[in-house]
Amino acid sequence: MFNEDFISPCANTQIINQELEELINKFGSLITLITNKPVSCVTMFIIIQKNPELKKFIVELSETSWYSIVENMAHRYPVLNKSKKIKNEFNGKSKTNLQSLSKSI
Repeated sequence: MFNEDFISPCANTQIINQELEELINKFGSLITLITNKPVSCVTMFIIIQKNPELKKFIVELSETSWYSIVENMAHRYPVLNKSKKIKNEFNGKSKTNLQSLSKSI
């Protein structure tokens, strides 16, 4: 129907980012339902990072890389870059910021 040359790359990127944000919201809701308690963005990140099956699941659903998901979450939730809970949880790593964690995958 539509020629892809007709769609602006900027619009295409915005749609992809919006879909990824919606997926992250829904995934957070799923984790909240599974744990039966409210889950912060920090806790959600730690749960996903520590569970390879959840990580694989969200990567497959988003049809993108783990790095893109982490980059989106870090941009959307700046508290993740400053979180002491994340730093303490992944203390064995030489760098504890989100970008270094995503590159280790």
